[in-house]
Amino acid sequence: MNGTKYCYIVNGYCGDCFRFWKIDGHGYTIDLNEAWKVTEKDAAKICSDKDRRDFAIYSDLAEKAARLHVNSEIYRELVRVIDKEIE
Repeated sequence: MNGTKYCYIVNGYCGDCFRFWKIDGHGYTIDLNEAWKVTEKDAAKICSDKDRRDFAIYSDLAEKAARLHVNSEIYRELVRVIDKEIE
């Protein structure tokens, strides 16, 4: 390993979840799988603009803190499909 540290860029919160920049800075997401992972050096450049509220968090710690969640809209749709199959 080359010792390079990686970060995710956080732009705010959605409930109690971080809201990350999407890959290449194209929008935002709370899904870590869609989040943009950058080097610590690049994160420092991105977050250097004091007029923005972006901040970086270390990717290794973020990945350890990640938890699986259930999307209630998808769940409800699955229940509707199952109910139709039972009828």
